[in-house]
Amino acid sequence: MSRGLGDVYKRQVLVALDHEAVAALQTIGQGNVQINVGALMDQDRYIELPSGTRIRILEYANKGKEAKIRVLEGPWQSKVVWAPSRWIR
Repeated sequence: MSRGLGDVYKRQVLVALDHEAVAALQTIGQGNVQINVGALMDQDRYIELPSGTRIRILEYANKGKEAKIRVLEGPWQSKVVWAPSRWIR
């Protein structure tokens, strides 16, 4: 079963290319104004996916707060990335 990433109100969703990098994404939207999305993108550890991109969940980590996912469509198809579980719908 495939799921979607993000929500209808955002055009792009930031995902991490490795498990260690997903921790920074956990703080986005939790009142941490120190996070600069542009700075994260400059680290080459993150990519943006269009909101609503179909994904498949491969596993959960960190007590279910993070998900390892496979992108099922678009230019990043078949890429395995990490995202906060709360961003998956």
